Amino acid sequence: MKRLIPICIAIIFSPWLITGQITVTLDPPTFVMTGPADQTDISYHVHVTNTSTQIANLLWSRRVQGNPTTWLTWICDANLCYTPEVGSCPPRKPNVIAPGDTVEFQMHLNPRGAEGTADYNVTITDMDGNPLAVIDGQACIPETL
Repeated sequence: MKRLIPICIAIIFSPWLITGQITVTLDPPTFVMTGPADQTDISYHVHVTNTSTQIANLLWSRRVQGNPTTWLTWICDANLCYTPEVGSCPPRKPNVIAPGDTVEFQMHLNPRGAEGTADYNVTITDMDGNPLAVIDGQACIPETL
């Protein structure tokens, strides 16, 4: 009987000791960002929804590959618009999203007159660095006629 008491206590209190996993959805999960080479701010907006039952503290990291070196890219999240030099969300400024709520992430591009294409990826993670979602996109700036 004495052995059953700790087991019963563990069963009763286990729901409060276990935290669920953070889950998010993206709308849309992929994108194509395009515009004229002389436009100074081409953007695409993605909605990130917390589909879990607990508050989500989200970080992001941005990767742009294959783009002309003159292009400037940056992200605006729920907190602020970061400069092109910032490639990831600072851990001290996570995007805090309540269960069921949505925030907007904005991918921005200033092609600075240069045509080209690039792969654009934003990985969204929890505070422990566990990947939750990836926004995949492509930037396509056609040749100016």
